[in-house]
Amino acid sequence: MSRMTSFVAGLGLAAILSTGAAFAGDAESCKKVRFADVGWTDI
Repeated sequence: MSRMTSFVAGLGLAAILSTGAAFAGDAESCKKVRFADVGWTDI
């Protein structure tokens, strides 16, 4: 295998393996977000 073919194959493998994190779901605690009552002194 040539050096260029090895590089392209490694780059493709890295791209495929790194997409797994993009499809990971959010935790249940991230579904509902609550905000405090903001007053004028908090801004």
